[in-house]
Amino acid sequence: MGLHYAALGVGPDASPEQLRAAYRAAVLRLHPDKAAAGGSGAAAGFQDVQLAWEVLRSEQGRVAYDRRVVLGALQAELAVAEQVDLDDMHCRCGGEFWLAEGDLREDADSLLVPCSTCSACIRVLYSLAPG
Repeated sequence: MGLHYAALGVGPDASPEQLRAAYRAAVLRLHPDKAAAGGSGAAAGFQDVQLAWEVLRSEQGRVAYDRRVVLGALQAELAVAEQVDLDDMHCRCGGEFWLAEGDLREDADSLLVPCSTCSACIRVLYSLAPG
């Protein structure tokens, strides 16, 4: 589960109404003016809730966040042999890393690409030019 869902106390499958209700309950519980001697912990919790709500309140923001969480989990599971620039795409086994321009996404700055021959995987770093 992503940190933003945890901050609101809901799961990724929560409906928009459940998100809104969880946000309102958390704000009432953690708001600096309402929290009784919560100190900096309550203030930090309130800020976490505010950030979570800003990200998850719209469908577009929620979808983008869910993608980042899934991508991060997948990337953490894969063993990355090395990081290379887009122009340097040769594997030590002699195989190649195939990457089409269409594989590059605007909402990311790196992509994991498997070798065509062995089990190696590389992280390709890139930045897309505007337009």
